[in-house]
Amino acid sequence: MPDRAVIIDEYGHAWQKSAYLGFWYRAFDGDGISAFELAQRAGKPRQVSP
Repeated sequence: MPDRAVIIDEYGHAWQKSAYLGFWYRAFDGDGISAFELAQRAGKPRQVSP
């Protein structure tokens, strides 16, 4: 997946791929933005199956 890609896991948590070193981190928001809205801001949301 490309850098800064956002995925939403089965629990509704958003994860974003780092532009550095290629690792994933939990995307937190302090503004009350839902994981779905965060994914929309990062690009077209898509479902990823395990």
